[in-house]
Amino acid sequence: MTKALCAKITVLVDDYAGYDVRNLYGQHGLSIHIEYIDSGGKTHRVLFDTGQSAEAILHNARLLGIDLSKVEVIVLSHNHYDHTGGLLDVLKKINKRIPVILHPDALKPSVHLSKYGIRSVGMPFSIGEIEKLGDIVPLRDSAEILPGMYFLGEIPRY
Repeated sequence: MTKALCAKITVLVDDYAGYDVRNLYGQHGLSIHIEYIDSGGKTHRVLFDTGQSAEAILHNARLLGIDLSKVEVIVLSHNHYDHTGGLLDVLKKINKRIPVILHPDALKPSVHLSKYGIRSVGMPFSIGEIEKLGDIVPLRDSAEILPGMYFLGEIPRY
């Protein structure tokens, strides 16, 4: 069994960009770059979520010296716009077909109901638009997505 020996985890996008040390952009949402070395000595790169838009991801990755074209797989935690909104532009930047791993329900519409009405909070694009740039891999169960890297699958709500 292949294992991840060491990893570097870099938050590319979060609501707060830090202490303005490097002119990083903050943005409502989340995107995390994971770089790790497996037990065979190979380096792998994963992008976990793609923020609200690609602007902050692309800007922050450039400032932090992260080459997004080396990302091998994108994992989406759920379908809300602030975790998926940058997906298409990030896939364009990667410039090759890679797997986009998500829960099957992430492909369904998602709305927020309030006293002001109904508002879409799901992915701001169609499944077809994703399929033009990447390979959708819906997973409900846990799976090894790269050597030594696992998708945990569905987390039951209680």
